[in-house]
Amino acid sequence: MLREDKQTVIRAIGDLGHRVTAADVASKTGLSLAISNQMLNTIAAEAGGHLEVSAEGDIAYRFKIGFQTAYLATGLRAFLTAAWTRIFAVIFYLLKISFGLFLIISLLIVVLAFSVLTVLSSGLGNEREDFRLGEMLQFFNLLIVRDLLFWGSAGQQARRNQQILAQEKRAARKSAANGDTEAEDEKDSEASTEKAVAVKEGSFFINCFSFLFGDGSPNLHLEETKWQLVAQTIREQGGVVMKEHLAPFLGPDLDDQESILPVLSRFDGRPAVTSNGNIAYIFPSLQVTSDTDRQPNSEESVAALRQGYLEEKRWTFSDLSEHSLKSVYIIAGLNLFGTWWMYVLFNRIFQLHLLWVDLLAIYGTLFVVIPTMRQVWQNIENGRFAKRNAARAKAADVVSQPDEEMREKLAECAEFSPALQLRAVAADQLAYTTDQTNLEQNFPQEQKKSESESENDEESK
Repeated sequence: MLREDKQTVIRAIGDLGHRVTAADVASKTGLSLAISNQMLNTIAAEAGGHLEVSAEGDIAYRFKIGFQTAYLATGLRAFLTAAWTRIFAVIFYLLKISFGLFLIISLLIVVLAFSVLTVLSSGLGNEREDFRLGEMLQFFNLLIVRDLLFWGSAGQQARRNQQILAQEKRAARKSAANGDTEAEDEKDSEASTEKAVAVKEGSFFINCFSFLFGDGSPNLHLEETKWQLVAQTIREQGGVVMKEHLAPFLGPDLDDQESILPVLSRFDGRPAVTSNGNIAYIFPSLQVTSDTDRQPNSEESVAALRQGYLEEKRWTFSDLSEHSLKSVYIIAGLNLFGTWWMYVLFNRIFQLHLLWVDLLAIYGTLFVVIPTMRQVWQNIENGRFAKRNAARAKAADVVSQPDEEMREKLAECAEFSPALQLRAVAADQLAYTTDQTNLEQNFPQEQKKSESESENDEESK
């Protein structure tokens, strides 16, 4: 976990311009202030970063461009890391295609058994039957060879599609920044473009894996996005929030004040009582930044801030198109009926209890049952997502369209705002930095002090 946190902070430093505060990193990544401080201190020590302290005692961290190279492994360790990465990729790929491979083998056995029994029952072993059997075997062999030869092409095409989508998104953001009237239309089309890219083509064996297990959670980074939104909302509200401000992101069930304790712990906050007896939450540590003009971070969090609440995305059965899955449906169905036909034939008619026949029937059944049960579970989860999303949207409406009582309550945050202005650790107003010696830093400070005293003397005269 610590290694993952470090990598997250390293990426955030690069995204934020190589000069950050702990509050900047916490807002960017959703990590707690304590972990952000710990990781920044560790990375600064390992990668040669510099601490900058303002006259108010606020701390910023400055890193050189390309500081990440300090973490690049060298020598034997680099070789072993690269080798293991490649080996793991191959092993994982073989695991993914094994399900489809076993499906083809199972169906081949069914076809062979059916062909042999047909020949034996008809007493015809002529060349015509051999030719048909050879055609079927050739078809399956070509299918396997093709997928093994071009197993990486689907992933490469998906990466190319993602690069094209990223370029389109950057162009849309640029148009929005320039006041382009078509920016909104481009933003609305992003969802459909993203869906079109997600519907990708793959090899048959990879499609089998997607059919069985899907393509991963659509809310993989939901927790990270949630904490990003909480931190950004606190900053936007001047470091003071009511529980209603956070309900669209944490969940609307915040009637119990204790449910906000994780937020206070994560971002070094404290409760305070307003003049009307309501409870506000103050987060002074999040009001320190290295750049007061810095904008919020990830596209997911920006989109969630626009709509006003955190939305859980619905599960989909597969990212593949229906056309790609059609062959899997057909072969899985044929294999299911074929293996059970063999099971009944050998166990009931021939009275031959063969283990491999039982295993084929079990595999064929599971190949259909697993995705069916997954679909049922996903439908149940999607229903829960819809309820939670509706509740969060309702909580967002309470803040965005408040009644008179709620408007007065939210306005009470202003009682604490003057003491919580966003403070920037300006590079030209530092009290101390590790980038310079004490002598180099003391001279400008003494010069400023003497100039200030001279100005005071002139004013007194």
